[in-house]
Amino acid sequence: MYCADKRVIIIKRLMNAGGADMDIGWITPGEAGVKWGIKERRVQAMCSNGQIVGVVRKGRMWLIPANTPKPIDGRTKAAKQLTKID
Repeated sequence: MYCADKRVIIIKRLMNAGGADMDIGWITPGEAGVKWGIKERRVQAMCSNGQIVGVVRKGRMWLIPANTPKPIDGRTKAAKQLTKID
């Protein structure tokens, strides 16, 4: 049976086990999804595709730096204009 409290304890252990590089603060894909207004599964896919800068995989869990901005969605018109070469 899944227990949310157990997941929080595991995340805190991972954060404390990393040493100095773990001082920046980390969020889970679920927390990032709420923060960015997208689904958790989409955030996980972005982590897998390398679209999120600074993401770390610890076992089966992705850890995202807390100060990471939402990546630009390449499917939008605005993103296509940013990548357009004149």
